[in-house]
Amino acid sequence: TIDQLVQAINAGGKRIVILEGCHNLYLRQINGFESFRLFLSLITQTNLRVMWILSMDEYAWRYLARATPIDILCFDYVINVQPMKKEDIREAIVTRHNDSEYQY
Repeated sequence: TIDQLVQAINAGGKRIVILEGCHNLYLRQINGFESFRLFLSLITQTNLRVMWILSMDEYAWRYLARATPIDILCFDYVINVQPMKKEDIREAIVTRHNDSEYQY
């Protein structure tokens, strides 16, 4: 059950959970928010043990923020990220790697 999952998560150590494509957690139909509301409940009940990082389509986020209290209840920060070119991602990784002075 959801309560057992919450208890198990809260009994464990602190962690970071990264989930991509969270716009797929709801359906645009009657009662289509039930699984999403359950997920939000999980987030709010475990946020002292888990740092939740989610990615979601911008338009889905806007829709959900109007239809549910997602932006108020669940997240301290919302960061809008623009798509990046492969070269820019590579440069960011290489720069960060060089700054870390990690030797391989």
